[in-house]
Parts: sequence; C-alpha cells; structure tokens
Amino acid sequence: MVYTLVLYFIIVILYFVFPKSEKKFLGWVFICAGLYLGVRYNYMPDYIPYHRTFDMFNSVEQYHYNPETDHAEYGWFVLNRLFRSSGYFTFVFVCSCVFAYANYKFFDLYKIECHYLLVAVFGMVTCANFSILSSAQRQFVATALFLLAYRYCIYGRLLIIRDLLSYRSILYYLLIGLASTFHTSALILLIIPFLCYIPYKNKLILLGLGAFFFAVLFAGASFLPKLMNSVIQQSNSYEYLMSVVATNEHTFLGVSMMILRILILLYVLSKYELPREHAIVLVIAYVSAIFTASTYSVVQIDRLSFYLITFDFLSYSIVLKYLSSLYRKLYGGIIWVWYLWGISKLFQPIVYDWQEYKTIFSVL
Repeated sequence: MVYTLVLYFIIVILYFVFPKSEKKFLGWVFICAGLYLGVRYNYMPDYIPYHRTFDMFNSVEQYHYNPETDHAEYGWFVLNRLFRSSGYFTFVFVCSCVFAYANYKFFDLYKIECHYLLVAVFGMVTCANFSILSSAQRQFVATALFLLAYRYCIYGRLLIIRDLLSYRSILYYLLIGLASTFHTSALILLIIPFLCYIPYKNKLILLGLGAFFFAVLFAGASFLPKLMNSVIQQSNSYEYLMSVVATNEHTFLGVSMMILRILILLYVLSKYELPREHAIVLVIAYVSAIFTASTYSVVQIDRLSFYLITFDFLSYSIVLKYLSSLYRKLYGGIIWVWYLWGISKLFQPIVYDWQEYKTIFSVL
C-alpha cells in the first residue's frame, strides 16, 4: 500500500512542478507508472500463472507450441521465448515500459492543458482496472499496441469511406492484427475506425445511443447471455464466462456514476462543437461504457472495456474542458470524490497475498 500511495503522491507533485508543460508532466507520470508496474512482484491474480507459463515455454531448448493445450496465442509464445535468456522479471519490466510509453504517446496526441490532464492520468493510474490490466499480461501488451496504432486511424483523413483503406488505416489494421496474436479479443478493435462515422451531432442518433445504453444496463440479462452463447457456441470458455455472476456491493453507486457519465457525455456531444478527435474519444468512451454496463449480465465482458480504459479517463478531461464553469466545478468535484472513494479501498483488509503491492527486490 505504501508504494501505491507514494505513486499517487508523486503524480500530484508532478502536476505542481510542471503546471504549464503537458509533455513533461505526462512524460514523468508515465516514467513513474512504468517503473511501478515494471518492478512489481506477485501483484494481482494473474502474475504467478503467467510466470509459470513463461517458465514452461522456456523450459527446454526447443519447445513445441500447441494452441490446444498451451492456452495462449502464438504471438505470446514467441514473445516469451524472446526473453528466455533475460528472464521473467526483465520480460515484465519491458512490457510495462512499452505500455507506459504507449499511454504517454496517446495522451500526448491531444495537447490538453495540465489541469485537465491531471484528472485523466490520476484517475487512470488509481483505477483498479489499471493494475488488473497489468496482471492480464497478454491483454496488457495488446492494449499497448492498440494505443500506439490509434494515431493511424484518428489522424488519417477518414472523411470518406474509401479512406478506410488508406495507407494509415491499413497500418492500423495490421497493428491490431499483431495485437490479436497476443490476445484474440483484440480483433474487436477493428471496429474503431468505423466509429469515426457515427453522426454524433444528430439528436435522434444520440437518443438512440442513450436508449441502447439503458437497455443494456437494465435489460441486458434478458438477451446478452443468449448473444454470448451464439457467439461462443461450443467453446470451452462458455461455461467459464457464464458461471461468474456479476456481484458488486457498491452496485447502486457504480450504476449511478455510470449513468451520470453517459448523460453528461451525450450532452457535451450534442451541445458543443468539438474537434473531431475529441468527439471520437467521447464516442469510444461510450462504447466502453456499454461494455461495462454489460458486465451486470455477463461479468467477463468487462475485459473488453480494458482496451478502452485510457479513453474513459481522457473523456473526463475533454468533458471538463467544454462544460461551463458551474457544471465543470460540480462534475469535477464528483469525479474527485469518486477517485478518493476508490483510493479508500486500499485501506481495506487484505484477503489474498496478491492484493498487496510488492517489488521484485523483495525476492531477489
């Protein structure tokens, strides 16, 4: 807990050190975050299982990969083998640095003022899903590739349909294809360029988006399990996906915050003339909210929202940038209270050893 609180404190200090330099602020924040994730040991539930997989892949000189029994994509197998001589700790450190660099490059695209950026990066780093994603290492690497690829679909022209086959768009598709060799679910990110074409200024479209969100949130249990069944069909993963019941002791608080976030997000899209790149972040954050709302029916869908966690928090900064002064203060206050509530959970009793942050130096 001490290391984690120190990281949070450092982020706030960096804001006061670099109040006018977004690039320096972001750079140092993600250097610290990369180091924090890079030297972790047995932090979050999947760390040790991935360590065992690494040791298995590198146990012999010539390991014969079998996709049916190894339960990992081929790209992940190759990546593990590349670090055979340097070891698992180096492997985790390099992956963490790549993830931190990808987040830095993503946020740096938007040139948003530091006082808005603080809301985004502090929220992301203190979010539980940030640490959970680092534990889900295949998706961790796939997400880093997606964030690096994103600039090619947002800063291409993408003004007409044929631009979906432009050089930059094809480069995006290739990088997502590479990401899918680490985690197959990354293929869903192929839809991102098409989200650029949603006519978000059309009020009927926005009403439809709002209605769909509430349908998923409150009636998803009536159709999402069936939809998952039709997609996964006879997969061995199906029973695992459906056997986990979405339970959350703070359901009312979580749902309330999600509803508020969606309503304000759609309000800003409809009322303000946003630059295209800002508007698309809000649209993608909406998609992330749909994934999150779906977890109340099929909890494992939450993994899909992990890819978009950076958009979630950047959307807070963008919304605050455009809201009028009174609403900005009110919504900003709610966001910070939400963050502090999340941080307060650090002081709850530890049930599992992996809940406590430890460094590799404790075992070296």
